[in-house]
Amino acid sequence: LKLPFALGPHRLVLAIAGAMGAAHGCDTVADGSERRTRSVPRLAPDPAALDHVAVDQHLDALRAIEVAEGGKRDATRRLDEADRVTKISQRLVEQLRQEADRLRTGLSETEGQLARSREECAELVRGREIAELEKEQMRADLAKARHELREAHRDGEVLRQQVARLTKERVDLSRRLDLTSAEEAKARAACAQLEQVKIDQWLLHDGAMCFPGREGTMTRVA
Repeated sequence: LKLPFALGPHRLVLAIAGAMGAAHGCDTVADGSERRTRSVPRLAPDPAALDHVAVDQHLDALRAIEVAEGGKRDATRRLDEADRVTKISQRLVEQLRQEADRLRTGLSETEGQLARSREECAELVRGREIAELEKEQMRADLAKARHELREAHRDGEVLRQQVARLTKERVDLSRRLDLTSAEEAKARAACAQLEQVKIDQWLLHDGAMCFPGREGTMTRVA
């Protein structure tokens, strides 16, 4: 069977729904501007009520209705999933917000610690520079002390040489003094002997002058 006139897909669905409602006692919406029927039972069509609609078109319309209802169920399921995902997303956003707040707090603390670490590092650098300056000063002082020590060693060596020379001279002088003292002793002894001889001669001369007769005797005794 074929339709006596051309029907669009929407009007075809409405016609089928109206015929099925009339055949089974269901209320329908007669106005073509309305887009839905109040009740569309899923029943086999009545050929007497749908003599102007082909069976194939009726089945196609039923399949279209089922597809539409399936699409509605899918849309509802997707909407539910979207709501669930939205709630999950909101929870995740809240957790991320809390995590961001925690990270901001940790970042602030880390920045404070970093600033303190930088200050401590600057202090350490200044301390190191001062230590380097002190080390250089100590090196200069040590070099100066070593130079002075070498000078002192040289001066000590010169003094030792002078002391050795003076000691040698003192020994020589002592030897000379000993020799001079011995010669002086000898000279003193010679002088004393010479004086004694002169005294004896003087006494003999005086005795001869006082006792002329005894001159020969004294001469013989002498």
